Amino acid sequence: MNSTNRPNVIFLLIDGLRKDEIFDENKTSKTPNFDSLIKSGSFFSNAFSSADGTILALNTIFNSLFPFNTGVRERRIVLTDNNIFNIFQKNKYHIFGLVPDMEIYEPIKKKFENKLNSYDWINGNESLATGLTKKIINILQSNNSEPWISYFHILDLHPLREGKIPNGIEEFESSDFGSSNYSKTVSSIDYWFGKILECVDLSNTIIILTSDHGEKIPYKGRTNSDMEHRLDRTKKIGKSVLPKKTHEKAGKMLSKIRTSISKPKIIIENQELTNYQKRSRTPYFTLSLHDENLHVPILIVGKGISQYLIKNFVRHVDILPTLCDILHFELPQKINGVSFKPLLEQKQIQENIQYLHTMPYEKPHQDDAVGIRTNKYKYFRSVQNPNKNVHLYNLQKDPHENHNISENNQNVVKELEEELSRLIKNPITFNEEMSDEDDKKIEEELKKMGYL
Repeated sequence: MNSTNRPNVIFLLIDGLRKDEIFDENKTSKTPNFDSLIKSGSFFSNAFSSADGTILALNTIFNSLFPFNTGVRERRIVLTDNNIFNIFQKNKYHIFGLVPDMEIYEPIKKKFENKLNSYDWINGNESLATGLTKKIINILQSNNSEPWISYFHILDLHPLREGKIPNGIEEFESSDFGSSNYSKTVSSIDYWFGKILECVDLSNTIIILTSDHGEKIPYKGRTNSDMEHRLDRTKKIGKSVLPKKTHEKAGKMLSKIRTSISKPKIIIENQELTNYQKRSRTPYFTLSLHDENLHVPILIVGKGISQYLIKNFVRHVDILPTLCDILHFELPQKINGVSFKPLLEQKQIQENIQYLHTMPYEKPHQDDAVGIRTNKYKYFRSVQNPNKNVHLYNLQKDPHENHNISENNQNVVKELEEELSRLIKNPITFNEEMSDEDDKKIEEELKKMGYL
């Protein structure tokens, strides 16, 4: 396949999009455009991320490497020599894209040929409804140099993590568009994505759609913090009588008091719920390797792609080698992923193991977890102590991970721990230096987003 007839590629990543919000018999979001593409292309209903946070997930996707190879405590995007953009450039593709205007995305922005390659999210929460759609269409319509790949990173769902309503979804507030703010936002994303699709020639384009990680959707729309005593009067009095310099310290103390006195109420309210439902009500940024945080959609549609619903277990780390296989690129060496292109041809492939790691807090934390996932089992435990916080789930019998069976299945725990040890025994080393100034910028951005 020479460069003149190679398809263009659109890589669309919707941050925090759960698979079951665009493909599930019980979904309440309205997604006619996603539905149409799923019926036209190959949809992977059993796909999973390696991490519950953006940076580790993107490093896995872009490099086809598990997080222990790119750094489990990385705070910005790492691009190794064999990253997706370098590979496409080597094969004479032009690189375009649009990402949030944040320091963590700088390594990607340097790969883009278009100058207007970022949008204001930190200060303005710019969304598809408030101008982002037009910017994406402008990039697609100005891509005269072919073939090209365009990467778009959409953060429309992210405000929900901060307890905010995403910008521009007023027209989708009706229950007709979903039973939760999350579902309604997905309906909004689908609508605007339809506008983008009008400008895409699928006879000469391949679209890859996925997300970096899943998300919790609070059971019946109520989080634990919604049940806490507000103590607004106490807060007001404190602000009026305490010196301003003590407000931050007093605020933290008041927060601890509120949590403490609210705990019995929350326990009573949640006592009849399953563990899956209880987890859904915990703070958004609670570290978690449960499937609601990892189950992602992978959709491939367009030139040369057949229509299949594929239920095989696949991973983020497999996307890059699959793209190389589809486009007849030379497969990169020293990667963790394997091509799942045979599945697009209704052939079978060997099942592979998925490495798992939580998105790191600012400093090592007792909740940091590491583990592995197969199609049958999920195993994870504390990073600091392999005997602490041990979890084992039989995913075929317990898909919502309500019952931790580790205590009565020590033989399986031992087997999976040995498999994990073998997996991380020989990491592919990669080092990247970061200036103190860049590190400080990234720290401020992550704090604004709620990660630190």
